[in-house]
Amino acid sequence: IPITQPREVELACVDGYVACDVDQDVLYIAQVERYGKNGNVGKAFMGGFHMTSGAIASSVGHDNHNIIVMGDSFEDMALAVNRCVELGGGQVIVRDGKVAAEVA
Repeated sequence: IPITQPREVELACVDGYVACDVDQDVLYIAQVERYGKNGNVGKAFMGGFHMTSGAIASSVGHDNHNIIVMGDSFEDMALAVNRCVELGGGQVIVRDGKVAAEVA
């Protein structure tokens, strides 16, 4: 059973938005609605994965199969989501602006 533990961290504001902080194990996470119903994107922060760069996106999720993406870079996250869409679903890992691995 996954255990969720809340924690408080201080995050910097960069160019008008709150930035993630890999040194504190705080990444961006988003859920992208993929059925064309409303185009919603839920955004938050996530920890516990100890990623230091890049992004990972997945459309595999039994609740709704929307695309979940996590990372430290909006650009890498967008590339991972868009590639996941191109594949028709699956999982994608992006590093430094390039797809590093994918499973359709």
